[in-house]
Amino acid sequence: MRKFPRSTMVWLFLIGISLALMLVGYRFGGRLGLFVGFLFTVLLHCLIFFFGNSQLLSYLEAHLFEGQDPWGLQNILQRQALLLQISKPRLYISESPGAFAFSLGQSWQKSAVCLSIGLLNRLTPEEIEAVIAHQICHIYRLSNFRFGVAHSLAFSTLGLGKILDQLFSPVAKIQNKIQRPFTTVLSPLAWLILKFSVTEKVYFQNDEMAGQLLKDRRFLAEALWKLEGLCTSYPMTLPLCNNHFFIVNPLGLKEKNWFLLAHPKVDVRIKKLIGYFPL
Repeated sequence: MRKFPRSTMVWLFLIGISLALMLVGYRFGGRLGLFVGFLFTVLLHCLIFFFGNSQLLSYLEAHLFEGQDPWGLQNILQRQALLLQISKPRLYISESPGAFAFSLGQSWQKSAVCLSIGLLNRLTPEEIEAVIAHQICHIYRLSNFRFGVAHSLAFSTLGLGKILDQLFSPVAKIQNKIQRPFTTVLSPLAWLILKFSVTEKVYFQNDEMAGQLLKDRRFLAEALWKLEGLCTSYPMTLPLCNNHFFIVNPLGLKEKNWFLLAHPKVDVRIKKLIGYFPL
């Protein structure tokens, strides 16, 4: 059993980094260096506080799912959370006609699973249960210290890019240059930070763990196959560095997105899951 929650360990790490910045500043610059180190520490914590978590829920206009539950989603979520001995995540629904599912293991907020109406209308009850199982496992796998730190630092890096773009946007417009130059430059760095904690191996492990929670893992394989086809036909537009939260790649398998692809190919995932492909 973990002695500390992930959020506590992440904050302890960030406090350690902050002290190190100030000590290094003092070592090389005396009192002035200490003050500069303190300024960098304040900037770091402000970036994490305001930008440290993904804004996917608000971007996709997802709402907390309450009241009548014709799909039995809350019961499925509760049952599978108990099997993994984790707290039941909040359930959100997006009214989007697109078929997608994602989960967020927030740094200091309660974790969340989000399903779209398009997914609920297109998948069978067994496939929906398989999707929820996968998202529960995704939260379980990513609720660790390494991802917590990488997540906070990556989104803080993007936040810094957004602030700098706002400061220099009048100049960029006058000179007819890229309107988001800093975000464009810093987004690959943010994604590289995330890739240290979100590898293809994580998705294979999630698939296997979810398969063990289900009566028949073929339902998960069928859900992956359907969702991959739908996302390839109707790719989504998302904020930078957020596609790894989804069960399959929401951007579609396009060559220009090769750097953003965290997900392994679905045919490989299905073959590892049930032993054969195609279905």
